[in-house]
Amino acid sequence: MHSGFAALRSNLPMNCRAFLPDVARSSDTEADIARILAIWHDCRTRRGAGGPFLF
Repeated sequence: MHSGFAALRSNLPMNCRAFLPDVARSSDTEADIARILAIWHDCRTRRGAGGPFLF
């Protein structure tokens, strides 16, 4: 994910210590989230539907 999902990385950085309850998400960020969920769904459908792991 080093070069993709730019809106997601800009608006929702990985900071495990931060508490940001009201973070506004742009439409680009929502699109990135939807794309990630679609990728995960596709991976689960193809490879991991019967178990607890993504792959």
